[in-house]
Amino acid sequence: MGIHRVIVRNKVEMAAAVVICAEIIFIVTLLLRTTSTSLSMSLKVHGNDRNKASLSTYHVNSLNKNTELGTPKSMSTNASLTSSFTALGNGTNVVSLLRHYVNSTKTKGISKSMSSAGLDRTLDNRLYPYRDSGTYCDWNDSNRWAPFKSQDLHLLSHWYSSIDNFFSINNTQPLNLPEDDGPNLYKNYDLNRPWNFTLPDLGNEDFTYLNGKLKCFKPGTSKELNEGSDVTCVCSSSYAGKHCSVPQIVRTALSKLSRSYIITPREKPRRIILVMTFNMEHHVLMLKILQVHSAVDLFVILESNYTGHGDPRPLRLLHNLRRGYMKRFHHKIMHVYLDTFPAGGRANGWIAETYIREQLAPAVEKRVSGLRKDDLFIFLDTDETPSVNLLHFLKLHNGYPFPVGFVLQNFIYGFFWLNKNSKTVIGVTTIQMLRDIYKGNSDAIRGSKGVIQQLQKGSHPWGMFETWLIGSSDNYAGWHASWFSSPREVITKLTSAINADFPRWGDYPEKCTFDYVATLFRKGEYFDGKKQFIPICFNDIHVLQDISYLFKYKGYFTFMLQNPTAVQ
Repeated sequence: MGIHRVIVRNKVEMAAAVVICAEIIFIVTLLLRTTSTSLSMSLKVHGNDRNKASLSTYHVNSLNKNTELGTPKSMSTNASLTSSFTALGNGTNVVSLLRHYVNSTKTKGISKSMSSAGLDRTLDNRLYPYRDSGTYCDWNDSNRWAPFKSQDLHLLSHWYSSIDNFFSINNTQPLNLPEDDGPNLYKNYDLNRPWNFTLPDLGNEDFTYLNGKLKCFKPGTSKELNEGSDVTCVCSSSYAGKHCSVPQIVRTALSKLSRSYIITPREKPRRIILVMTFNMEHHVLMLKILQVHSAVDLFVILESNYTGHGDPRPLRLLHNLRRGYMKRFHHKIMHVYLDTFPAGGRANGWIAETYIREQLAPAVEKRVSGLRKDDLFIFLDTDETPSVNLLHFLKLHNGYPFPVGFVLQNFIYGFFWLNKNSKTVIGVTTIQMLRDIYKGNSDAIRGSKGVIQQLQKGSHPWGMFETWLIGSSDNYAGWHASWFSSPREVITKLTSAINADFPRWGDYPEKCTFDYVATLFRKGEYFDGKKQFIPICFNDIHVLQDISYLFKYKGYFTFMLQNPTAVQ
């Protein structure tokens, strides 16, 4: 009987061993297939579009540096595999370990069954349901009116918290954004010792030359035809003129002026000083700088320790510059600190706004050397951005009138809601016009129509007085990004706004809640409850096409590209 029991026990153990071995062989086979598939996918994604398979970059506290920079999470497969097999030698249960590894790779989205469409989704976003990375747009107009489900707002608030934290005044971690190389010049910046700047004096490298004379504008020329001792420039479809240096949108705008102007290229480019005030538009400012930096010689950004309403506020921009925000452009970012608020500004918001804007021109005159009278002083709000080719045109040519303005395509809450009413901004003048006509008042530039109407049109030693608008409702000159923030940042902007331009929505407590603002985002509706906006897919927005960074690193701008509050 004892011998029988031993034989039975041995047979059971042998059978169990066979089952375990078979299970190990099966799992190892599956593991090898999974690893092979994930490696192939890693190479494919890494070679074509690193960011498509990246994690949501706002969850930076739980990610390593490579993931922050857009490296596909599946690239960590080999490291995980190595550590797994190292553990085998330490007595770890083989079957349990392999089961855990296979399950974890499936969770990470690198299993063989994952379709190619899955690469367009964030692989791991536990705070909020999967969000598309922006390769297509699905839209059902009826869904905009759907109420939030019970847990949606809680999850949405949690998800937006990671975005709020990214540039938070409480976040002291160094910023290492993709391709943002260079020294952090602002790391130890002292407000009491503001930097002075000298404008560069560069030659004109955008044209080809023949016998020392400007010929063809390189970006606008498809080919050059040699004709004896001369050259004929053959323009691409987007440019016109003898030198192929006039964008078609500029050519159209010139044709609408009251008189004809003779446009000629400059031997020495103008320098562009782009000035603005800042509240908390970090993402929008990032896009602005990335889009126009090749044309701009100096970004002058004013930040105050008072809100437009007169309340104390932290220096958010300076804090993040010290963390390394946009550090590859630190050498041409001039931070202007305003630590005073005007008497009467709290009761009358227009006094506050005028006072703040008037500080920009004096700061440039005081801290920037090498200014020439024909250099360009451009005053645009942080969320107003013209196309870079238009700035290059203004920089490289003579003969057009001043002041210059732009007709911008108007978006609200993100590049997913379109305001059919375009935004017209006037903000381009020369240093001499700033001094002689505007009397050094940078705020007056924004009201150029009124100023110019007081002047008789006519010649002047350095130009003509005529307000010139570039762009139209069917061919925009750039973009306006209104209220591009998280719901909490929108609330902060509402309550910090100047006491003017009524109704002042920050005075309505019911409109200053996360739930209310999130509902506006979903509906595409304005604070008045009346104005509604048009859904749009960011892939169809022409004025964004020259911001390659935006499409290369979508993860940093997901909440601006596709509506996070939309019904999934």
